[in-house]
Amino acid sequence: MPSAIQQQLFATGLVVLFWILGGIGAEQVAAANVLINVTLVAILPGIGLGLAAASLVGQALGRGDGPTRSAGAGRWWRSAPWR
Repeated sequence: MPSAIQQQLFATGLVVLFWILGGIGAEQVAAANVLINVTLVAILPGIGLGLAAASLVGQALGRGDGPTRSAGAGRWWRSAPWR
């Protein structure tokens, strides 16, 4: 549920932003649209990874794999290729 609230607030913020920009002019709305699309390309993969991680954590907690699995996650993170 908190993820749905976050997404709703994000979408509402974009609607309000475009509503404000709509009163300024067409050129400004077009420029803002380009900038927002670039920003979304940067933000959305992180949001997707966060939702995926939350789903995996929820599944692990549902199975009863609470703190016992955290050591394995730490080893994976330390051996990640991008580090």
